[in-house]
Amino acid sequence: MALLALITSDEPLPPHLQGELKGEHDLACATTWDSLVRLVRERPVSVAVVDGSLLIEPDRPSWDSGIRQVSRLTRLFPSVGILVLWRPEIRGQVLFRLGSAVRRPIRMLPVSQIQTRLRHEISRSLEGSAPTRVMRLLRSQMAKDQESTLREALSGLHLRYSAEAFAASRGMTRPTLSERLKGGGLVSVGRLLLWSRLLHAAVWLCEPGRTADSVARQLEYSSGAAFRRALREHTGATPTEVIDKGGLPFVLSCFMRDCDGVRDRVALRAS
Repeated sequence: MALLALITSDEPLPPHLQGELKGEHDLACATTWDSLVRLVRERPVSVAVVDGSLLIEPDRPSWDSGIRQVSRLTRLFPSVGILVLWRPEIRGQVLFRLGSAVRRPIRMLPVSQIQTRLRHEISRSLEGSAPTRVMRLLRSQMAKDQESTLREALSGLHLRYSAEAFAASRGMTRPTLSERLKGGGLVSVGRLLLWSRLLHAAVWLCEPGRTADSVARQLEYSSGAAFRRALREHTGATPTEVIDKGGLPFVLSCFMRDCDGVRDRVALRAS
């Protein structure tokens, strides 16, 4: 499950999309480009869905404004996927201009195919998100059930799980799930949720549209100082040092060292 941000002026569109998502993802809405940027910067948004009608300006022959806004969004937040809902009134040259202006792949979905392709296109748009990148790097390094639990912890960041609520979502109590996680070489539930926040931070800190304080707000720390303390305690690094050390690969290596410590303790206990 991911948090999506939709920009549109079409009132029926948000409930229509939410119905088609069938609870697999959550949707937040914006009606202006500035409010969309704020939404992406302040909340853990993984995909921005753009109503293609905003790429054309009926009172002007130019479509540069909307295209510039999409290009700006991709520059500021490289990990956030872009999905453009293409309407019949949008001329092909608009889409061509958009593709030429934006320097990374974006997804296009005709509104006539929302019912059949929306969830597939959302999945493809998540390729640059923190959960997808983490799971790609850890592929084949853990059992299927452990992989599923980690993926849910990462993808459900916006749900603000407590350790108890997260364990309940997996059909277990907190102590039971923690024992299963540690038995499989991962960390306890509470620690897993903490690491899921720091792994997102590792991706976001490297993006030009964010600051350490804005990342702290996304992760719902009480202050930027509280976020910096958590980061230093678990990685030994400041936000600037995380960026200098490569972002996600560095924080992921710290997470794996924490998991290795659990494996060592489990092995000693078993012997």
